[in-house]
Amino acid sequence: FDRALGHADNAIAHNGRGTALLELGGVRDALESFRQAARIDPESATAFANIGRAYLRYGRAVEAIAALERASALEPETGRLQALLAQAMEQVGKLDEAMAAYKKAIALAPENGEYYHNLGYLYYGKGEVLEAENMYRKALMRNPRQLQVHFNLGGLYFDQEHYQRASAAYKAALAIDPEYADAWINLASTHLQLGQ
Repeated sequence: FDRALGHADNAIAHNGRGTALLELGGVRDALESFRQAARIDPESATAFANIGRAYLRYGRAVEAIAALERASALEPETGRLQALLAQAMEQVGKLDEAMAAYKKAIALAPENGEYYHNLGYLYYGKGEVLEAENMYRKALMRNPRQLQVHFNLGGLYFDQEHYQRASAAYKAALAIDPEYADAWINLASTHLQLGQ
């Protein structure tokens, strides 16, 4: 990447370098590479999305939102951008905006089970149990091996005192990862509630 960066107008190389740095934990340097890519190509949704990702990794959600909104304006039909924007909105406590962004992500990429799971998690946090369950089930229809969805579904059922369903959900999580300690603990609690 550094060799490619000898060409000052190469936004792709700056984005690539920033991505590699971000993966290696060099968030500050990655951010500078992404900013340089955006300076070179101010119409690059990728550069602004990457700036947003770096800010999220840096724990600076407000700045992430600004960058992700810019990326979304440049490329509005991308579910991935909407999901990143939802994560940033969630981090700053804007749950209604986060939910709206996940709904848009789902509309743009209905095959992505992670978006349904994340929206379900937000519904559950707001006490909208039926909507949360519906989103978790939709997530599992897209990918039945989503460990965290089974686990969260178990928690939802446990909290609603549907212990048989909770047990089944925790067992499904353990079928995916038999070493998942939290699922074992919750399954044991469920069995205690069932008198087993």
